[in-house]
Formats: sequence, C-alpha cells, structure tokens
Amino acid sequence: MVNGYGNVLHPCRTLIDSCSQHHFVTERFATQLALNKHRADYQVSGLNGGTTRIHNVVRTMVKSRVTSYSTELELLVAPKITSDMPEKSMDVTNWNLPVHVELADPNFNKRGRIDMLLGAEIFWDLINSEKITLAENLPSLRNTELGWVIGGVISDQIPVIARTFCNVVQRDDLGDLLKRFWEIEGAEDLRRNSTASTDECIQHFRSTFLRIPDGRFQVRLPFNERKSELGESLQMATRRFLMLERRLDQRPELKAEYSEFIHEYERLGHMCEIQANPNEKVGSSYFLPHHCVLRPSSATTKLRVVFDGSAKTSTGTSINDTLKIGPIMQHDVTCRSC
Repeated sequence: MVNGYGNVLHPCRTLIDSCSQHHFVTERFATQLALNKHRADYQVSGLNGGTTRIHNVVRTMVKSRVTSYSTELELLVAPKITSDMPEKSMDVTNWNLPVHVELADPNFNKRGRIDMLLGAEIFWDLINSEKITLAENLPSLRNTELGWVIGGVISDQIPVIARTFCNVVQRDDLGDLLKRFWEIEGAEDLRRNSTASTDECIQHFRSTFLRIPDGRFQVRLPFNERKSELGESLQMATRRFLMLERRLDQRPELKAEYSEFIHEYERLGHMCEIQANPNEKVGSSYFLPHHCVLRPSSATTKLRVVFDGSAKTSTGTSINDTLKIGPIMQHDVTCRSC
C-alpha cells in the first residue's frame, strides 16, 4: 500500500473475502501510512450478529508486489480485522512447493498480523484460473493478481490454515429498520403529517420549475441543510465506472446494450459532457455512479440502468442525504372496507 504522501510503499498482510461488502484496514496500519481519515458512520456485523461501529474511511492505492496490478480503494478503518493468522506457525519444508510460483506472502506459514481485508468489489478481479494441488492432505495453490495464495486442509489431525474468516456486511440498526417499516406502512399518518420539509419542497418546485423549449419540465434539486457536508465524489464514481467496465468487457453483448442506453441518454439530452474545472470547490458537484440491472423475464426492457444517488462521497455523505423529502404523490389505494 502507498502511504499518505504517495511515494512510499508499505507491505501489508491481507485477507481476500468474497462475502465482505466493503474493504477494511486496521487503525494501526492506516496511522502508519499517515492516511487522511474522513468521517463516516457504518455499522458492520459478522458471525453471530456481532457488530462494530466504523467512524472513519481512508483512500489509498493498493499495489501487488508480484504483478502490475494496482487499484485505488476506499477502506473502512477498523480497530482490528481478525486474529493473527495462521493459528500457529508451520514447517513447510516437505511440501515441495513449485519453484516457479511467486507467493503473495512468502511467510504465509508464519503466524502474523492481518492489516487489511479486500472484499467482494474486487475479489473476482483478483482471482485467476490457475490452480495447483500439492498432494493429499496438503492445501492447494491458487494464482491471483497479488501472487499465488495457499489455502485448504493440511490433514485430518492438523487445523485448517485459514481457520478464521471475516464475513462483514453493512446493515441498518434494527430499531431504524422497524421505524422505516412503520413509516412505510403508515400511509394514513404520513399523508396527514404535512411537515415543514414537505411544504418547502412544494414551494421550491413552484418557484424553480420551468418548461424548456423541447416541451419538457426542468426543476432545481431541493437541497437541505446538509448540502455543505457533500464531499469529493469523482474518485468514487471513477472507481465504480472502471469496475463496471471490467465486468462488461467479460460480456460483450451486455456491454453493447449498456453502451446503446448511455448513447441514447445523451441523444435525448438527459446528460451532456462537461469540462473539468480545477478551481471547483469540493462538494459543489456530485458524480453519479451507475450500473445495470437485468430482467430477462421482462417483455419490454430487459436491461435497466440504475443511477446510485446513495453512493457516499469522501465525507460519508451522499447526494440523497442532502435532499429534502417531498410529499407522497401517489393516490391513497388503501381499502377502507377491509
């Protein structure tokens, strides 16, 4: 990993986890790299529902010491990721490891600290197809962009090398989930509760909407008091786009459909190219990441492009967080005779 000054590489022992929704780095290692920490508020849970609150995120470049692979990532800062691994040091002199393979961790057999976890976002970009089986009751080798990794059962009497797994997901607090459930279900109460925010949204629409020459309507976004919290979003959106591009490269037909949608979006005037402004104040613009959702059963649109307004900026705030909530516009379909 590259330190906060961008010119010094630091080796880091890392786990790769296909189930983790985020990337993590220990607080100790983030401090060692002198990375700038940005405020955030995440709650993560693991085995048996154990939860941890995360208050900081960092950005840094992760480079392979074996290949040319590198990527810039946003990592959540955790006090600790997992216990030292493997569970105990092992003698591997009789394993007959192939001499032509370059291990991601030459000291994999020695118990040591884990300082980073790479999650599902890049997991499949790291894993290659080459695999080597050593022998019965010995683990296998798998080639990755970080070098060859080793894992599996050694024998029936000796514990598994990677016995501890970090399986992390982001989730809302149960109380918040229940509150949202009752807010959604309580349509009657929400309709009667005309809040100041609702009235402000209506007034905002009336005072800012206009009809443009092609007949369509245009209106300004109703920002709330959190607009000043919006941070830098270009790096996040660029990273998401490059990841999407790599996935689409593996499916040419899907990429063609996706490209056609984006070009049509531009032809219809829903978006246009902008010029970079080096003097632009951080948070004065928001780059909106996007991805596709496939619906093979649909008779009309099988591919739908989704724009993610919930994507967090460098401050942990998204564009959705900075917008006022308007009134419910749907008609009440509650069956009053039930």
